[in-house]
Amino acid sequence: MSHPFRTSTFPIFCIFIKNFSQHTFIGMVSQHSFGQHCFMRRRDSSMFRISYNGTWQNIIKKRN
Repeated sequence: MSHPFRTSTFPIFCIFIKNFSQHTFIGMVSQHSFGQHCFMRRRDSSMFRISYNGTWQNIIKKRN
């Protein structure tokens, strides 16, 4: 299913999380109220590792 791009302060890419429980994103990740969605802002020097466990609970911020 294709999700449209949304533009706010930065371009936000919406990714449908379903078949995998763990994914790595570059940038700022926010929780979406609909559930299985991940909002990722533009690339940042920080790396956020997200574990999907029914809710976005485990967020680990890693720096280089």
